[in-house]
Amino acid sequence: MTQAATTVQANKTWLLEVENLAVVRECRRRISDEFGVKLQLSADDLFDRIQGYADRSNDRILQRLARPITEMLASGDLQSHKKLDLSNIPVVAPKKIASGWAKLPS
Repeated sequence: MTQAATTVQANKTWLLEVENLAVVRECRRRISDEFGVKLQLSADDLFDRIQGYADRSNDRILQRLARPITEMLASGDLQSHKKLDLSNIPVVAPKKIASGWAKLPS
């Protein structure tokens, strides 16, 4: 896996934590208000773009919110600190019948 692909995956993992997602959403809202740019959560360079807009912004709150993102980019520490446990989520697939897919009982 290339370094860029690893970084993109780390970005997506980091966003799974509620506190981190809240910070990123607030940064996106403030960037949209000030610059008229709508950043997508799925963008591969999301953190770099947030950092770039925060550096050019006059909004002190945006600069403060983007500081942890900037520090993580500088240190390369974008991995999630909490393991996400998906083992308790049931996997339910519909049964296939001859005429198509059957509905699951409610």
